[in-house]
Amino acid sequence: MGYVKQPITEKFNSDTGVFKPNFFISFLFFVYMFMSYYEPFLNQIIGAVTKYLILFIIFVLILVYKKPEFRSYHFILLGWLILKLISVLWSSGSGIDVVQKHFISQFGMVAFFIVMTLEKFDKKIIENLLFWLYLFSFSIGFLALFLSDAYLGISVRQTLHLFGNTLDPNNQSALCLSGVAIGIYYVLTKSKFKLFHVFVIAVNITSMLMTASRGGLISLTAVVLLLLFVPINMQIDPRETVFKVIILIALAAIFFLFAEKILPENIYNRLFDFSSYAGGSDRVEKWNEAFRIILDKPLFGAGWGGNDIYSHNTYITMLMDIGIVGTGIFFIPIGIICFKAGKQKNLLPILLILVGFAPSFFIDAINKRFFWNAIVLAAVVVNSYVEQETDNKLRVPENTMKSKYIK
Repeated sequence: MGYVKQPITEKFNSDTGVFKPNFFISFLFFVYMFMSYYEPFLNQIIGAVTKYLILFIIFVLILVYKKPEFRSYHFILLGWLILKLISVLWSSGSGIDVVQKHFISQFGMVAFFIVMTLEKFDKKIIENLLFWLYLFSFSIGFLALFLSDAYLGISVRQTLHLFGNTLDPNNQSALCLSGVAIGIYYVLTKSKFKLFHVFVIAVNITSMLMTASRGGLISLTAVVLLLLFVPINMQIDPRETVFKVIILIALAAIFFLFAEKILPENIYNRLFDFSSYAGGSDRVEKWNEAFRIILDKPLFGAGWGGNDIYSHNTYITMLMDIGIVGTGIFFIPIGIICFKAGKQKNLLPILLILVGFAPSFFIDAINKRFFWNAIVLAAVVVNSYVEQETDNKLRVPENTMKSKYIK
C-alpha cells in the first residue's frame, strides 16, 4: 500500500492539521473493517474480540493525536447515550437483558465515533477506508454466490454460510449494499477499472436478491435513486430530470428482466409481490404494538429495556426506548453531517449515511457495525474536506468536483 515501515508513533502534518496514520494504525483500521464484515462468523472461532480491537484503536489514537478538536456533535451524541442509559430508571425492566447485552457495544461505538472524528484525516487513509469497505462488501457478496445455504431451513432465503453460521438475510443485504453504492460511486468518479466495478455491483446485487430481503430491495432502490438524481457534486440541473426518468425506467425494466431470468420463482415472487410487503415478518402487527407504546409515552419513551418487542425497525425501537426527545437528539449529529456535506457539494457522506440507515428501517441495527460505520465514515469524510478551485482544463472524472480531500 506504499507505506514506509516506521515505529508506532503518529505522522502528523502540523502545517495543514492533517493526521496521517502510519502503517500500524492503518493496519488496525484494516483489521477493524475486516471484522466489521466477518464478525458473525469469527465469533464462532475466536469469540467476541471486536470490542477489544475497538478499545485498542481508541487507546492508540488518543496517544498519537496532537491536535484533537471536540465538536458539538460529540457532546450531543454522548448526551444521547447518557439519556439512553438514564432511561433504564423509568423502564419496566421486561427487556433489561437487551441493555446488559448491548450497552458495552453501543458505548464502544459512540466512543469510536468521537475519537475517529477528533482529527482531520489524510486523504490516503480516507480512500483506503472507503476501499476496504468496498472490498469486504464484495467479498461477502462473492462468497455468498458459492457458499450459500437456506437460512433457518427456509429455501427461499439463501445466505452466506461459513464456520457453521449463516448470515441473517437482512444483514447480508445491508453488508452487500455498501459494495453496490461505492461501486456505482467509483464508476461515476474514477476513470479506471470501470468494468471491475460493474462486476462488483452485479455480484452484490445478485447476492442481495438471493436473500429475498424486501428491505434490501427497497434500500437498493433508495441508493440508486439518490445516485441517479443527485449528481456527485450535488449541483442539480432540472433540465436533466426528464432524461433521468427515462434512464430510471430503462434500468428498472432491465433489472426486472434480469431478476426474472436468474432468480428461482419462489424468491422472485417474494421480492416482487408488493402486496405481501406489509405482512413481512409480522412487521405491521409489531409496529402497531410499538406505536401504542410510543403514543403512551411520546416524549421520553418507555425506557431502554422497557419492553421486549422486536420491531424490526431501528428508529421505531429508539422511539419506544427514549421517545421523540431522545430520537431527535440522536439525529442532530446526522443532520449536522449531512448539512456540512451539502455545503461542501459532496454527495459521498450522504451516500454513506443512506447505506447505513436505509437497511436499518427494516431491522434493529443500533448494535450493528454497518450502521455505526456509516456514521463514522461520513463524519470522517466531512471533517477532512476543504474547498478548492476547479481546474476547468481537466476533464477526468476525478477532477470534475469542486471540492477535494485535504492532501
